[in-house]
Amino acid sequence: MDQEAVPGGSDRASPQTPTALKTLLTRGAAWKIGSQTVGQAVNLATTIVLVHLLAPADYGLATMALVLVAFVVAFSDLGLGSALVQRPSLTSVDTSTCFWISVGAGVLFSLATAAAAEPLGLAYGNRAVVPLILAISPVFFLDSLATTQRALLARAVDFRSLEIRSLFAALAGSAAAVAAALEGAGAWALVIQQLVLASVSVVVLWGISDWRPSFEFSGQSLRELGAFAWRTTGTSTLRNINDTADNILVGRFLGAAPLGIYSVTYKTALRPMTGFVLPLQEVLFPVLSRAQANAARVGQGWLRVTRVTSAAALPLLAGLAIVAHPFVHVVLGAKWASAGTLIQILAIVGASQVLTASSGSVLAALGRMRVSLRLSAARTVLNVSAFAAGLHWGLVGVAAAYAASSVIMIVPTSVITARYAHTPPLDFLRAIAGSLQAAALMAIALLPLRHLLIAEGAGALLRLVVLTLAGGIVFTVSIWWRDRTLRAEVRQIAGVSRRRADGALPSES
Repeated sequence: MDQEAVPGGSDRASPQTPTALKTLLTRGAAWKIGSQTVGQAVNLATTIVLVHLLAPADYGLATMALVLVAFVVAFSDLGLGSALVQRPSLTSVDTSTCFWISVGAGVLFSLATAAAAEPLGLAYGNRAVVPLILAISPVFFLDSLATTQRALLARAVDFRSLEIRSLFAALAGSAAAVAAALEGAGAWALVIQQLVLASVSVVVLWGISDWRPSFEFSGQSLRELGAFAWRTTGTSTLRNINDTADNILVGRFLGAAPLGIYSVTYKTALRPMTGFVLPLQEVLFPVLSRAQANAARVGQGWLRVTRVTSAAALPLLAGLAIVAHPFVHVVLGAKWASAGTLIQILAIVGASQVLTASSGSVLAALGRMRVSLRLSAARTVLNVSAFAAGLHWGLVGVAAAYAASSVIMIVPTSVITARYAHTPPLDFLRAIAGSLQAAALMAIALLPLRHLLIAEGAGALLRLVVLTLAGGIVFTVSIWWRDRTLRAEVRQIAGVSRRRADGALPSES
């Protein structure tokens, strides 16, 4: 069958020029940055409203159920979506096979989750979570309906369509959650948010995508896609054990209210990473997959994204650590007061993840899933051990142990990625040096100012405003001074955005 008949399925085995890859990466990044700026503003506003309407115990109870969603959805397509993105060429049989396998897996995961609701309630020691788990179980089936379209749009670097879908779904989910919370729904507000988000996402994505499944299935296609997909699934499973183990342990041994505080703190401290850095990996993987025959070119793309993401996230994380206590007092409210210290500690986790987030995309694009799997296994063992050890000292102990294990993993992750991307490890250090220096200069300037404001008796709101404005000014000046390469990157992304707005560039679709 003609490979060109599949949207985004054209042969990509031929070498990609550096200019073409740079344009694709910049264009995708521009769409991601623009849409995520709006999306994160919506999410932040929603979180602020919800923390005032819900109690920590409500948040904790919902997190007990939603942690399962975060764990299962990430690998419910069995890695076949990533295999579609990475594969040099596709046929309609490949895509239809992927779709039907994904849907079948989604149905099984939904049924398995519903069946596990009672045992999970017993494991948590809180039967109130059982109806929440039952209600959230259809999310896996809903997500499976969008797997193939999402992969094909990402493969074609059509992030315009993907971001439109994300914004619509985020707005609908946020509106539903706030409305439910205002009606006194408690923990159910967060479950309703996820159900609405998943449903709207599927509807919009099917409306945007031209691809439709056919009644075709091929065991050969499954075997060929599966060679890449199974290792991707293993890596995703380990990554999600790493991402959810702290919530599970805190919920089980410390209770719903502490888990609510930990969950809100985690979202606040790591929002710069989860909101901007991880979405950029969705751009990085399909773009670098086009250059998989040239590892050095993949390495240059890795350094470029790391430079931009570290400049965007590190100052936010450093600044948030400095203003953590007035931020909690002004934005979250008195009932979340204990979150201040946790935010300061988890900011270290966020910084570590920013520096290593691109590694998985690079190794996947190069087809090095065995290496990625080993790295994920090491990270998971180290982090879960740290979570368990930290429980003795409560939430602060869990956060501190997480920070220590995250910092430890920076060196092996970056060195191994550099090796397979044919890039000197020192080039990685050079890529992040400007951001690290600027963040350090910002901290040096803000810490004395913070102590002065406290000594003068300034209120929490005044301290938050003054420190935020001063930090933004100091970091902007410092990064512009210390990183010339970043200045060129910012100018190019801004130029692509302006030319697209003027109609000078064609869309990705």
